[in-house]
Amino acid sequence: MDQGALEDWEVASRDDLRLPPAPLPWMVFMDSACVWHVAPDARGDAELAATLSPAGAPLRFAGADVQVRGVAHDGSARLPGGQRVPVRPLAFAAPYGDGRAFFVIAMPSVWNRDPSHAADPWLINAVFVHEMTHTRQVGTVYGRIDALAARVPDPEHLDDDVIQDRFDSIPAFRHQMEGEIALLYGEPSGRAMTGDREAVANALRLAEGRHAVWFTGTDEANAYAELEDLFLDMEGVAQWAAYRTALRHAGADADPREVLTRFRRGGRFWSQDLGLALYLAVDARVPDWQQRVFGPEQASARTLLRKAVR
Repeated sequence: MDQGALEDWEVASRDDLRLPPAPLPWMVFMDSACVWHVAPDARGDAELAATLSPAGAPLRFAGADVQVRGVAHDGSARLPGGQRVPVRPLAFAAPYGDGRAFFVIAMPSVWNRDPSHAADPWLINAVFVHEMTHTRQVGTVYGRIDALAARVPDPEHLDDDVIQDRFDSIPAFRHQMEGEIALLYGEPSGRAMTGDREAVANALRLAEGRHAVWFTGTDEANAYAELEDLFLDMEGVAQWAAYRTALRHAGADADPREVLTRFRRGGRFWSQDLGLALYLAVDARVPDWQQRVFGPEQASARTLLRKAVR
């Protein structure tokens, strides 16, 4: 529950993503003793809102006060819509009610229990911006994902790692995906940041070849192809905004490539790592991409890049 995080989102949404102003979503912050609800909306979950108590001075966003309310927890937190989650290092956004969005994030005291996170003080604010970006995608992306879920196995557990969960155990597929990621980032991590035309064009060709082998012939395969692009766009935009936030926290003298290497943290997740590479390239080659991605066109990174390197 940090005023600085709200200020980071105000800058990211206005200057990086170029989004029109919008009310804040319901935000849930968890520390070791309490759950703090920022901008709670009783219209979406009146039962949960009734359990919350005023929690001191409000935060501020875009020049206005933002309500903060709290409730003690017993090791788990109830979220808008009824779900409960354990209090541990986590962050995610989701829809609830009649199309509203919320997100939940553990506070630094929880994240710092994990040594892999404690060394990066900028991480929490970057994650905050990542999840806030997702809340602005609910109206355009989540409905499309729900429509595709019925066409793949285990739709109840479908998330942004669906492609990695399904194909990581297939060496040929994994090798091809890792090749696309390596090609875009290059050594040192930098090609994606410049939108290197040859690297982008080759990565697009590799993806098209991979799709031709693995994502054709059945309705399920076609659904995986669409889900890959949807999650690359969803995670890629959010990772790009988070990276821009991390870069600002690093200071004007920081080397952007070094910050990028630290930010990638080993690139464990395909959707986030490849998605970020695609949007770094998009930002370098397509000046008006925010309007085209968030506007009625809902253009994908690969569509924009195919036109840019043609």
